[in-house]
Amino acid sequence: MTLAISIFGLLIFSCVENSKKEEKEIKAENIMTELKKYNLPEYFKKLQEKELLFLKENVFYGLPSGIPNKKNQYYFSKTDFEIVLSRVENLNIGIDFIDIYKNGKIVSSEFPEDYHLKSNDPKWYKSSFKKRSNNATDLRFNAVFGLPDDLLDKILNN
Repeated sequence: MTLAISIFGLLIFSCVENSKKEEKEIKAENIMTELKKYNLPEYFKKLQEKELLFLKENVFYGLPSGIPNKKNQYYFSKTDFEIVLSRVENLNIGIDFIDIYKNGKIVSSEFPEDYHLKSNDPKWYKSSFKKRSNNATDLRFNAVFGLPDDLLDKILNN
């Protein structure tokens, strides 16, 4: 009798677990169906374009060395990158990483984690810039910027 009750209990438990699994699968399928209604690759492409336009108009403007390559990545001289850093700080824009180039070849990459700081903390990118740009005039700088949510909202709603 105890064995029958145990087996019966296991069957009920198994059915409940399968039911939960099916329910989760149905929910996941519904979510995917809903997401397919939105063209996410197109959305992110437009967002990237708007972010780049914002950066051009608010950070990169008037800097003669800020010439984009084919991938719309901007490389700046030491002098111009210092201006970029100042503008980024004023707008509370984060910098996800900085690449430093010499003679067209990357010589270093710097990350906020290297300084135990967040991407929008100017201490990290100012320290990195100071450390890497001392006594070097032929360096070029490239960065990946992270716009804060309030700026992204503003960009998306325009």
